[in-house]
Amino acid sequence: MPTPPVCPTVVAMPLRRRMPAVALALLVAVALAACTTPSPSPTPTKRAAHTPLFASDAEALDAATKAYAAYLKVSDQISHDGGKNPERIKPYATGEALQLVLKSAAQFAAAGAHSVGSTKYRKVRLQNPGSDGLHVAIYTCEDVSEVDVVNSGGESLVESDRATLSAFVVTLESAGSSSGLIVEDRKSWELDGIC
Repeated sequence: MPTPPVCPTVVAMPLRRRMPAVALALLVAVALAACTTPSPSPTPTKRAAHTPLFASDAEALDAATKAYAAYLKVSDQISHDGGKNPERIKPYATGEALQLVLKSAAQFAAAGAHSVGSTKYRKVRLQNPGSDGLHVAIYTCEDVSEVDVVNSGGESLVESDRATLSAFVVTLESAGSSSGLIVEDRKSWELDGIC
């Protein structure tokens, strides 16, 4: 039930004898203008629950694996071309992952180097299935045993004792469609033993 307006009581009779009619009318108008209905208390709004990105963990893992494979393929192509046209990665990467590819492309171009071979991944395991409605995260073991980086004379720039297997945690972001993901971040992962 709404609260009735709160109005000050106007005592007009004793004042009427001492005040002209105009002043009395002004006093009544001011008193009535002060009548207010208390504003209703705001109703707390419920926070919308996040809709998971995928119906199952298997579906999330499949989408993340495909998106990461596409990212690696285009990243390798940019390296093969000596860092030319690095903007090709934009449909597959955003945020830190995008900046990493652009920086790497600039280094290839500055060194006059290019890569040969392809990056592979051995295992992929789900870390976060996208329950926040925005991100999926995976663990993966990358294999660069078939990748070499060479200068313009074809000489390898890779150290002979480099590690060929590396574990990463990769975060992918919803690309706005029901199943589209793009790589947002890729960090070295030492704790899990996925490789």
